[in-house]
Amino acid sequence: MALNTKLQTFVDVFDGDANKAADIAGISQQYGRRLMMDVSSPGSHAICKTVQDAITQRYATENRPAIAGRVERQAFWSKNMRDEELEMRHRHEASMLLGKSQADFIDVQADVANMRLQLGAPRKAVDSRTLPGAVIEPVEDSTEDTDDGKDTS
Repeated sequence: MALNTKLQTFVDVFDGDANKAADIAGISQQYGRRLMMDVSSPGSHAICKTVQDAITQRYATENRPAIAGRVERQAFWSKNMRDEELEMRHRHEASMLLGKSQADFIDVQADVANMRLQLGAPRKAVDSRTLPGAVIEPVEDSTEDTDDGKDTS
């Protein structure tokens, strides 16, 4: 199925933001989001698969040497972490960056009333998303004695 001019423009400018690509292509944002919906979901149209395939094809053939992807960065950090000729501080930094990229320093602890997110570093971004209104609180020690009025003797 051939794409019309507006849909081809959508494919050409799409960089992960369907709303922005839709505005540039001259189609509604709602239609742009619909084009990117899961093609296996009920109600998706053949045009959605065609547009998504065209975007995938564009990404595969586009030359993007200036931007390292996640996998390439992780491979680079892994190589440097294992390189025994590098100074230990550089190897350590590579291991820290690799750990951060794989969320090794994020712990979720259950509290009686709610869930708390305890981050290993003072930041509010998790997995490239910002937590709206995130409050980072120190988790209190849960080993304190509780007196529930029951006699344990």
